[in-house]
Amino acid sequence: MKELLSNSNYLLLVFSWSMIMTMQSVWATVFDAICKPYGYSSVESGCLAIGYYIGGIVGSYLFSAIIDKYKCFNRVIKTLTFLSLTFVLSLFKALPSKNFSLLLACVCYGGFTSCSVIQISYTYAVELTYPVKEPVSNGALFLSS
Repeated sequence: MKELLSNSNYLLLVFSWSMIMTMQSVWATVFDAICKPYGYSSVESGCLAIGYYIGGIVGSYLFSAIIDKYKCFNRVIKTLTFLSLTFVLSLFKALPSKNFSLLLACVCYGGFTSCSVIQISYTYAVELTYPVKEPVSNGALFLSS
């Protein structure tokens, strides 16, 4: 555990991962409650949640391929974390517009960025903390959220 707490890149990853993981858990739970006041139905909210996860699956495949090819974990994690934060801003801009297509695109973008961070973080944690065992480094990630 001492090795983990002294690794500044790992601590940055833990902060980023826990922020994104919390955000993802909240969005998945409250899509309907967020959308109701703006006149969206429960079916539309469900479609938004599905779009979020489809965007996440696409992003996970794409960014995993980029990392496999270029080995740029740190740059990708930082970029995706920033883009995930812009998702929140764009969501609150798109919600009052009453434009479901715009909101769906925004939510897909959010899944594309934030779900990708979560998938990439597991591998990056192991890379950062070698020779610490994988269950220890990934277990600490889970404890942080």
